[in-house]
Formats: sequence, C-alpha cells, structure tokens
Amino acid sequence: MKVMLANDTGVVNHVGCQGVSDAHARMPGRAGHRVTRRFFIGELGRFRSRDPEAGLRLVLRDEAFMAQLHEVDALVVNGEGTIHHGAGTEYLNILGAAARIGKKTLLVNCVLEAIEGFDSIFGMIDDIVVRDHRSAAWLRSRGGESRVVPDSFIEAQFSSEPLLDLDGRIAVTDWHHARDKDVGAASIAFMRRRTEAQAFFFPLMSGDVAPFWRRAPATLARARYVVTGRHHGVYAALLADVPFVALSSNTYKIAGLLDAFPDLRFCLDPVSIDEALAQAAREGEVYRGMREAILGARPLTTFRSLGGAADPDGERRECERLQDDIMRRAALRDDDLVYRMRRRSRETCADGAV
Repeated sequence: MKVMLANDTGVVNHVGCQGVSDAHARMPGRAGHRVTRRFFIGELGRFRSRDPEAGLRLVLRDEAFMAQLHEVDALVVNGEGTIHHGAGTEYLNILGAAARIGKKTLLVNCVLEAIEGFDSIFGMIDDIVVRDHRSAAWLRSRGGESRVVPDSFIEAQFSSEPLLDLDGRIAVTDWHHARDKDVGAASIAFMRRRTEAQAFFFPLMSGDVAPFWRRAPATLARARYVVTGRHHGVYAALLADVPFVALSSNTYKIAGLLDAFPDLRFCLDPVSIDEALAQAAREGEVYRGMREAILGARPLTTFRSLGGAADPDGERRECERLQDDIMRRAALRDDDLVYRMRRRSRETCADGAV
C-alpha cells in the first residue's frame, strides 16, 4: 500500500521524536507498505484552521496537495504531541479531506485533549490510535472510539552502547518548556541539592544528545533512578529497566499512561520528588510489572488497519527512504544541520543501523 505520512518528527532534536520517526518507518515497512510521500512537522501549517469546514476547503482547494493525496492509498498522521488544546488542526483537516475522497485514514500515536469542533472529523477517521487512557476517555465523551497502544518509540531500533557511564547516579531529564516554573524549577532544585556524583542532567531535547538517540536507553540503564518530565523519558526508563519518577507535562499524556498502573508514583506535585524517589526504591516489582505490560505489547498494532503482508526487505527500504527524505528536506532549506546530525548518528551507532 502506498502511504502518505504527515507530521514526521525525524528532523527534531529530541530523542523521543527521533525514535518515533524511526519506528514509523520500520513498522509499515515490515508489513510491505511504502511511504511514498512524507511531510515533516510544520510543513502543512497552511491548512491550520479551528473551523473544520474552512479547514477542509483549504485542503480541497490546494491542487498540488490533493494531487499528491490522490496518488496514495492511505493517509497516516503521527499525532505525537500535536492534537491538543486547539493545536494540530491542520492534521485533522487533511484527514477529513482524505476521508472525503475515499482514502484510508489513520491518526496514530497521539494524545487527544481539548480539541473543540472536530467531532465530525474524528468520526470520519478509519482508525485512531492513542497512547493513553485519558485520551481514549476524552474521545469517547465526544462519541468517538480509539485504540490504546503504547508509544511507537519502543519499536525503534536502539543501540546497546551507552553514550556515557552514569555509574549509578540519578539521571534527571529535561521537561516540557510549558512547565518551567514548577516541574523545571523543582528538577533544578533537586539536582542542586546533590553533587555531580549523585545526580546527572541528561536532556532528551538537545542538539548534543539527539544525534545519539539510539544510545539513550543504554545510557539510562547505567543510572540508579530516572527523574523525568518527558513522556518519552518514561518510555526510555522502561527500556532501560530503571525505576523512574514521572513529573507532569504539558498535557495529561504521562498521567493518562500511568492511569493503567495505579500503584506507580506520579508526581502531580513536583516538590515531592524526594518522597516519590524513596517510594521508587521500595517498589521495584511495580516498575517491573509496568515494564512487562508495556514492552510485552510489541509488536505494536499501531498500523494494523493498513493490513499488508510480511516484507523481509521492507524495514530496510523504508529506513533508507526516511533518511533520503530527511537529507532532501535539509538540502531544500539550505541547511545542513540535519544532514550532519544524521550522518553523525550513523557513524556512532554500534549496530550500524540507518
């Protein structure tokens, strides 16, 4: 099946975004699908409109985009970190347009929160895959249905080589910038109460770390605990098999994920990091149970509704196509930063994977 993939995050300097982009090449490729047209994050902003009828008109009148849409069998939108609080309407509008002309439509890997006026478009989408139970409940409250599937991040290909040896320290990741005043301030205060031998700052959204994203779980595996305000920080800690303390983010995506694991400590109040960390030291079995439940869901069913058949060469082919698309975008923007980042990642990955 020929697929158009929108909101690919492979150009973002974020460990999570890089991993999701990689996974969204691998999973369809394994089933024999081909991403023949890829739009990266921010490239479809011209279709942004909080009025769905106006948004649909914007899409349907765009001859160049519609010609590309007619050439594929399905439209897949990566909803990662996008469809919430009135944002991401361009992706709902293109999904509505694709449905209007009879294309298969998928909205995957998403959080859904506070999106008004698009109930009819949600009803037109063939398959909606959310990452957390609160998103599923929100959509049900609007008369829609979805499937809850773990984040695509865990289907990426990682390296077993750490970027550095954390030597049993507490790894503290960054946080969403919307939470600078509470989560950020509490995380900084937590680190300042400790020596560098006790805690280490390991940002996931960083131009220094992102080129080595494949090595992030192996790096965190050398830590004693992880304190994170990042959704993908939780998943990276699960992959690393390290107990974690999760802090609030800009949406309920982390809280919604942890709703399924009520015995796990979630810091809605960031000043309680120390208390939550003490509990993490006592509750190893709880973390292992969550890890088994989440990672045991692989292979993920994210793209199940596309159908397809096993393609032994598909994963390699689609990973190469992703790299080519990233290089092409960098060239078109006359900016070789992404090219250098990807080349550096290739050179440093222990497994040599693209």
